[in-house]
Amino acid sequence: MSDEPLVTRCDDPEAVAARVAEVMAAAIDGARTIRGAAHMALSGGSISRAYELVGPQLPDWRDVHLWYADERCVPLDD
Repeated sequence: MSDEPLVTRCDDPEAVAARVAEVMAAAIDGARTIRGAAHMALSGGSISRAYELVGPQLPDWRDVHLWYADERCVPLDD
């Protein structure tokens, strides 16, 4: 396995969302196979389109734990 990062290029934002959804579905399936459950931290913004697309790719969402995440550094009352 190479230490080089994998770079994927897409033609438009919809293609990016579709690719992200594919990678998320594979990661979730892999985690469930290896650990029996998958944990996924979700942030907002334009990535949310990928969340819409990954839904139908995983007909069984048992043992998938979703967590709210916010990568911004803001005051707690913001």
